[in-house]
Amino acid sequence: MDAPAGRDPVTEVAEAVARVVAAHPGVTVTVRVEHDGQAYPLRVGWAGGRVTVGAEAATVPPPVWPLSVKTVPAWMPGPDRLTADPSARLAELIRRDPSLLCDPGDRP
Repeated sequence: MDAPAGRDPVTEVAEAVARVVAAHPGVTVTVRVEHDGQAYPLRVGWAGGRVTVGAEAATVPPPVWPLSVKTVPAWMPGPDRLTADPSARLAELIRRDPSLLCDPGDRP
């Protein structure tokens, strides 16, 4: 099913969620809309007695995932300071700054 010409699907989702939130004072919804390979994190909630739609803050901590017993820290004290495992280092960098996974033009 194709979207109507000229209609932005992200805007349509935001409007639909805003209608539901407007019917339930005090409700806040966080949603992530993905379109054409781009992610749009939205927050729809109440502010100043009215429904607002805005970008969800990127400072949300990543989920805590169970770690393998083979996981090694990405930073170790000593002259080398890095482990020999580049995947552990990359995982640590992403854990510290999840915005690394975003398009570089979207970073603050």
